[in-house]
Amino acid sequence: GRRGLGSIYVWASGNGGKDDDNCNCDGYTNSIYTISVSSATQNGNIPWYSEACSSTIASTFSSGSYEERQIITTDLRKSCTEAHTGTSASAPLAAGIIALTLEANPELSWRDIQHIIVETSR
Repeated sequence: GRRGLGSIYVWASGNGGKDDDNCNCDGYTNSIYTISVSSATQNGNIPWYSEACSSTIASTFSSGSYEERQIITTDLRKSCTEAHTGTSASAPLAAGIIALTLEANPELSWRDIQHIIVETSR
């Protein structure tokens, strides 16, 4: 992919935390070629649905408790929703950030992108 620079795969780490699911058991998140993304709440906390695992490389904003802000976006019915939550909201945010990074420097390899994420995440 990308003229030998490698394809970039972003994967949501999972929302099964309340059921004690663990994303270490997910073959996609454990792939060296995948960027596994979890969620963080408005206040920077770990959300109740989060699946902890060693393959998670970064977290982006999503939601936490009902009192905290959530993602506002369009839905399948061409209207607005104010309650898009979970790692399914976090992974697209990460993909968008990666796309902007590649727009700035399209010569970055898949490993460069992972390295940038590790070095800039906090």
